[in-house]
Amino acid sequence: MATTRCTWARVNVINPGSGAVRFIAAYGGAHQIEAWAAEQIYDVSSWPARPSVSAADGAVTIRLGLSVIRIKGAPSAEAVETQIVAPE
Repeated sequence: MATTRCTWARVNVINPGSGAVRFIAAYGGAHQIEAWAAEQIYDVSSWPARPSVSAADGAVTIRLGLSVIRIKGAPSAEAVETQIVAPE
């Protein structure tokens, strides 16, 4: 997992392998996933609430407060929404 610096925070840049990858993201982090796949799971069950999901500029963003997961190449927010494991 590579780390890159942007102007506002540290962002974990993740180049996932193929197949059914499960991403477990800690609350408070900033992550960019370089490639989307239908088999991926985005586990944010440790977050205090269900995040919002939006699409823009060729990526889908999962966000709650300052926590962000940006997924490049995802086809739509609706597609990613089905892959999220969130708190009830």
